[in-house]
Amino acid sequence: EGGVRYRYCVRAYDPAGKEGVSALVAELMTKGTPTRSADQIAATIEGVGGSIGAGAGDDFLTVSSDVLSDHAELAFTVLADVTRRPTFPAEELELARTRFLSALEVELSQPNSVAGRAFQKEIYGTNPYGRNTSVAAYRAITRDDIVAFAARRIRPTGALLVVAGDITLARARQLATAAFGTWTGAAPAPLAASPAPTK
Repeated sequence: EGGVRYRYCVRAYDPAGKEGVSALVAELMTKGTPTRSADQIAATIEGVGGSIGAGAGDDFLTVSSDVLSDHAELAFTVLADVTRRPTFPAEELELARTRFLSALEVELSQPNSVAGRAFQKEIYGTNPYGRNTSVAAYRAITRDDIVAFAARRIRPTGALLVVAGDITLARARQLATAAFGTWTGAAPAPLAASPAPTK
């Protein structure tokens, strides 16, 4: 078994007032491309006993696929499709927004989570690491915000492709070149934000 992952630096780049954009981008990347619906993407990978997913953290958005090594080519193909050509369907955005709002409601009902949010804001202040998402932020995010964020941040330059498992370096290079070799684009702009507090 092996895995293929693409990583990008993102969550710190969520626009003020729309915290959560990167998380929604990650959630929606595997929900549609010009040639595959969300169900088709899932069925393609799950049909060979594999998985595909994406997630956003403070510093990285990761798109990953895990399959048996016999299906490495399929993993690269589907991973490249969702990474390079996500369509971010509007109906999938609304489903994701509902899930995220429900998860946020649960988070805000837990004292430890509320304390963690307060501590984060106290430590980082107005720096992006000090911001947290909210009901208003999730509701303010539009599909245009999702598309624009992905266009600005998800680019080949500055990304990291990680391949692990029962595969040779030569084969990994061959598959990576076939899947991503024609993808071009300058590195995303660096973060312009106030420094984190030092006291």
